[in-house]
Amino acid sequence: MRGPEVEDLLEGRSVAIDAAIWLYEAQCQQHLVKHFGKVGASVKIFFERCSRFLRKGVLPVIVLEGQGGGRSERRFGCARLGATFAAQGEVRQLLCSMGIPCVDAEGEAEATCAALTQAGVCDFVASSDFDSLLFGARRVLRSLHLADRSVGSECELWDSSQIDAVAGLDRDSLIAAAFMAGCDYDLRRGAGDELSSGSNGVRGVGVKQAMQTALELRRSGDTLSALVAMADGVQVDRSEASQLASQGGHCRGCKRCGHGNVSKKIHGKLGCSLCGTSVGCLPRIEEGSACECTYCVQVAAAGGKKRIAAARTLVRTASNASEDSSSSRGARAVVSQYRRHVRVRHPASGFYSWQAFDEAKLKVSLSSVYAQKAIPDKLQPLHFELCLRRIGSECPKQFLSSVRDLQDWARKANLRFCPLSAKRKVGSEGTPAPYVLVTWIASADDSRCPLVLSASVRRARMSLARDCRLLGQDSLRPCTLLAAWKTILTNCPEHIRRDQEALLSWGRDRDLDLIPVAAIALKPGKVKVWWRHCESGEHEAKVAVIVPSTEADTFGLVVSEKASAQKRPKSQQMAGNQRQITDFFRRPGAATQCTPSTQSQRPTADLSDGEREANEIQEGTLSPETPPRRIAAPQTPPRAGVADAVADAVKTPCKRKASDRIQYESLTPEPPRTRRRFQSDLLTNAVQHDASKPTP
Repeated sequence: MRGPEVEDLLEGRSVAIDAAIWLYEAQCQQHLVKHFGKVGASVKIFFERCSRFLRKGVLPVIVLEGQGGGRSERRFGCARLGATFAAQGEVRQLLCSMGIPCVDAEGEAEATCAALTQAGVCDFVASSDFDSLLFGARRVLRSLHLADRSVGSECELWDSSQIDAVAGLDRDSLIAAAFMAGCDYDLRRGAGDELSSGSNGVRGVGVKQAMQTALELRRSGDTLSALVAMADGVQVDRSEASQLASQGGHCRGCKRCGHGNVSKKIHGKLGCSLCGTSVGCLPRIEEGSACECTYCVQVAAAGGKKRIAAARTLVRTASNASEDSSSSRGARAVVSQYRRHVRVRHPASGFYSWQAFDEAKLKVSLSSVYAQKAIPDKLQPLHFELCLRRIGSECPKQFLSSVRDLQDWARKANLRFCPLSAKRKVGSEGTPAPYVLVTWIASADDSRCPLVLSASVRRARMSLARDCRLLGQDSLRPCTLLAAWKTILTNCPEHIRRDQEALLSWGRDRDLDLIPVAAIALKPGKVKVWWRHCESGEHEAKVAVIVPSTEADTFGLVVSEKASAQKRPKSQQMAGNQRQITDFFRRPGAATQCTPSTQSQRPTADLSDGEREANEIQEGTLSPETPPRRIAAPQTPPRAGVADAVADAVKTPCKRKASDRIQYESLTPEPPRTRRRFQSDLLTNAVQHDASKPTP
């Protein structure tokens, strides 16, 4: 499993983690050991990984190795912990200050992890050891890695129910196969309690043969009892298939026609009397007929060739196990270790959860790894995660709609930071990211100035942003709607897309805010899609996105034609406008409506001679044949001086004479003229222009 699929599987779940795996991985990173030492490298690895697990919504339950249990019964182990586990004390102190559950195992950590899943405390076991399944773990995550970016997360999921369904091996069958192929707990001791020199497992038996033998032992009903009996030399399977496998034998019939137990006199190259041929025989085997020899008939009655082959494997394995006298003691030791009862501590309620962390103690634990100035920045992601969790679960809903009320509530709840808003990031391919970027402010800052943070620190889960109602109008953004469109078109089955109620339910299960509901055709190849809220079911009339019509057809939306989708030619539009104007003037009273009101007319004294004469003609007091009065043109008053000349030159430079313009352009600009030089030249030119005019 890779990418967001891993985080979707683990969000809201608890994982029992074998601390020995993380300790070993920390001490294998030489660059960390070189800078921080073995203990410092372990503390750094546990802090960063636990912080990342919490931000992904996963509760890590760390199980530390113990000195008791079955450690002394392992072939390559001892009761005393080695140098690899020297950092367990500092790691335990770190986990307690972070508020993360830490469990001390009696012996092996993988046995306690499996017991936690059997008790229902944890949902998964994170370990690279296959023994977790043998101890009874239901689901094991191998090579689990949660990255800052969801794309880099990966793991292997081993589900015991899936193994049983596909391979036919349950827990007891896996224990039997582990003994025959060789395991850590095959510690054979003699009568004097000394270590036996016998080989590990059953001689000559590999993994494949061990699994086939375990399947045959499961047929008996009690796999482990049959295993011990087989190791003691007792015949386990007394079926007809086992007897045929012990006796041996082979097919004695014809490979072409299937006639068996016949002599060559009546069956050979000269023909077959049973087939009725003179040359050769009929291809009855190729046509599907079975062989009629005595051995093949017995094999068919016993269950077929595969059943005989499996019984032969069991007989061979039992024969090899009986040759070694120590196999019986090894089988009993393996069964007793893997089937033993492991005690799990059940503390007070709330132990297996994360609610807060002790900042003072955590700074002390991290002082050996980080500088004092860098520790507050390292703790910011934990503060943000805690704020979002408490606001989503404890804050009253009426406070979430107001930033001021939310900030006051966060200040009273002793929260250092307060979320302001959130924005969902959309990838380059148009797919929405499985996280949001939250904008933060300090709870004590009344100015509400957003904090300058990196994108990796601002990341938060989508579920927390919805619980805190931080998204707001983010779901109505066109890029978010297009990303939701592609997600539904890619992941939603066709029969669900064509049913609105099923699509609403599908969108709620996947935390979608809006789903497409209808479409309207715009232009060739494009349609506008309208949306509907998943929670309330109401239609959203404010937003719409434009998508290709091919995608709308693939989606299954009902596309309706818009009334004004086909635009009329321009000539028809102009003709329609002219017709509307004509119809307006033909209406009764249209001339009265167009006549200007007397209240809006200007006084007669303010009218010019031409306007006064036009009014007299309209009123009938002046005949149209009367010659019009001569209207004297207004005379331009003479210019008063230099200021008027400058104003005329600046405002209307195009009215100057052509000779002046030519004379002005012919001047050779020696140096580049500054603004003051340009104003001086302009003033000089204006004075010359004013002096050239005749005096009135």
